[in-house]
Amino acid sequence: MNILRNKMRIYVKETENILKNPKGVNEVTNAVDEFYKITLGYEQTVSSKFQDVHFIREVFLTEFYPTVLKIFIDTLQVEWFTSPEHKRVSELFDKVFLDGYPVGAFTVLMRSVDNLELGFRLNKCVSLLEKFLDNSGLFQIMMTACKSTPDRSLDFMWEDLISLLATLPDKTANKLQLQNSEKFYPQQYIPLLCNEVMQVLKIMHQKLKNNNDIHLEFVSRVIGKVCISGHAVILWNSLVPPLERGVREDYIWSRITERIITGVPDRCLECTLTALLTRLTWYGLVEKFIGGSVTTKQKIKYLLCTKLVFHRHSQDILLLQNIIGYLGLSHTRKSLLIKMLRELLSVWGDSSALKHTSVEQHLYITKALFIGLGFLKESDKAEIREDFIQLLMPGIQCHIASSDHRVRKVGMTLAETMSAVLDPKGQQLKFEFPRDEEVEYLVSLTTPPQDPGLQGVTNGMSDVHITPATSQEDVLSESRNEERETNLQIDPDLDSDDDLVPYDMSNDKKLTKTKQPKYIRDCMEGLISVDDPERLEVCLGVTEALIRRNPDGLLEVLGAAAQELSQPSESQPIEKEKPSNKITALDSEDSAEGWREIVKQRIESKTRRFGRGSRKEVVTTKNKFSPVAGCFFYPLMANYDRKENTFDLMGEDSLVLGRLVYTLGVIIYAAINTPAVKQMADRLLEFLWVIRFHSDVSVRHAVLFAVSMVILSVPGHILLTDLQSEIMETKHWLEDVVEKDVNAESKKMAIQSLVLLENVIKQEFTKGADLT
Repeated sequence: MNILRNKMRIYVKETENILKNPKGVNEVTNAVDEFYKITLGYEQTVSSKFQDVHFIREVFLTEFYPTVLKIFIDTLQVEWFTSPEHKRVSELFDKVFLDGYPVGAFTVLMRSVDNLELGFRLNKCVSLLEKFLDNSGLFQIMMTACKSTPDRSLDFMWEDLISLLATLPDKTANKLQLQNSEKFYPQQYIPLLCNEVMQVLKIMHQKLKNNNDIHLEFVSRVIGKVCISGHAVILWNSLVPPLERGVREDYIWSRITERIITGVPDRCLECTLTALLTRLTWYGLVEKFIGGSVTTKQKIKYLLCTKLVFHRHSQDILLLQNIIGYLGLSHTRKSLLIKMLRELLSVWGDSSALKHTSVEQHLYITKALFIGLGFLKESDKAEIREDFIQLLMPGIQCHIASSDHRVRKVGMTLAETMSAVLDPKGQQLKFEFPRDEEVEYLVSLTTPPQDPGLQGVTNGMSDVHITPATSQEDVLSESRNEERETNLQIDPDLDSDDDLVPYDMSNDKKLTKTKQPKYIRDCMEGLISVDDPERLEVCLGVTEALIRRNPDGLLEVLGAAAQELSQPSESQPIEKEKPSNKITALDSEDSAEGWREIVKQRIESKTRRFGRGSRKEVVTTKNKFSPVAGCFFYPLMANYDRKENTFDLMGEDSLVLGRLVYTLGVIIYAAINTPAVKQMADRLLEFLWVIRFHSDVSVRHAVLFAVSMVILSVPGHILLTDLQSEIMETKHWLEDVVEKDVNAESKKMAIQSLVLLENVIKQEFTKGADLT
């Protein structure tokens, strides 16, 4: 390879000498022609310097191609494009830039535009740069860069390329000023760049769908650099619509979008997230764009929970609604929301902060509190009620004492609203002040905004090629409207039954008042509606199509149903039998409860207690999921290794396999404290043992989740006796994951499972020691 590199250096030097001191037109033509053929990889070149062009081409393009292009520009002559003798040179000159290595061509052109003086060479470079953009040059650059993870030893070269891509509008504007091309304006260049990004992501989406590895770090760094360069608003105005449609329709798009956004360098995250959160139209989309990164990435946590709320203020209410709604939407993030609201209320009621904060900043904090109240559940309110009321009282005093009428009004509005929300049955605060539009607006913020749907997504749709599902009823309705419009245009004199051709009604479908379900959840509700046979018939007709179109939705419905059935219902307590002195057989729940009551009364009658406080009796309730747990659990594991014509769980459909395992974990946790949980755990561990080393990391994550659910659901004494061998094998596997797995999240989940198992073992040994 070193010998080849030496030959290439000699070739580059010879080409430079020829172009600087040409002996004639033919010599220049031959030099340009030979370089073009080497660039394309032609076997028969003018010169026989290189025996295998294909072998040397990659090294030549990455290391020597930009050098020769720079020589071409430095030796560029006007005659090459004006003299008939140089016709071949003029034909090839543009091609060596546009058909070669896009990264090298773009870099050389940008450097030349930045460094050349005004004149013919600069104008030629600008023209070539325009053609480069028109010929999807940016797409070729990003596809080249996304083929593999950037080499860290060459990271400075990638950073230089990313900087050129992001700052092209600024560099060309500074250099060309009034002579700048419209193609380089931010309003045209940034949407073009975004369009090329979407084309790249579309290809990456297909690769991920085919279970292939993808590399998106380059795209993330480009997005971050564009945002930090001052073009964040234009960028997200172009990217959000197609990405929003994608994440609403496809889980893979959510994974891709989360990867490119959370992969932005830390120094670019603030401007990236700020512009994104002011563009998303609904807080429910934030999770689809950034996933759960607020709990895994410290920089994002600091931005969302601290800086963008306490240290910044924006006139756009979407920023606050999206941040607070995102934190309040998931139980894993709810603690962050409550902590943030507590700190906000503390700052809001601090008299010193009120004096030294602008009215706009203070109003921003007040809006955040109003919005946060709308995302608190009853359990949250009961937990924070006393603490928040104590923080609210000094805040009311300092607001009423303020000399600013607006501050007083805002303070009284928040005090009334918060006291009513946190303690609706307690004594309410009431103040006398005018209820103007601002007051009504602030109170309205406690109602979370509704999802506007895809109505606002209008541009960029053709790039992603993701279309929403259309029901047959919608199609029929649309065809009828078209038919009605056509009939209105017919001359009534020509309306004669004799001239009409009989209409073919063989394929017509019966119209019903019941709308066809579009989602599996709706279909399942219809299937169990015994009082509506028409709805049952409609649901049966579309069930197969819905399940085949969205198999993930069924793994989700079963899990949600299992959780709902396992929830205790206070309205249906178990009816206890009256105490009896006779000892009955313990073959049913009722007789067991009666015996426990007898034992409890005897113990209570012989026990003396001193200073016992009041105790609220716990009402025992039935677990409605217990009788049907097996019906949910075992069918999901049946035939999992069967390969269908359109479905292969153990192959390319690994995403569905991961959801299946996750659902099994949810179901077994819903079956906690039921008699069937031991056998279900045994079967689940056996099932997980087959796929614990799956190549897809999402499946391994699901396995780790299911293992943790087994540890949490099965009583400790059963884990350490009946399931001892399985648990010990699982423990050794978890230790191997911690030591050998390359995925950091897998290691974290394995550690959590080991901690759970260790706690179970400690508790069982503690119980044994107490008994002895």
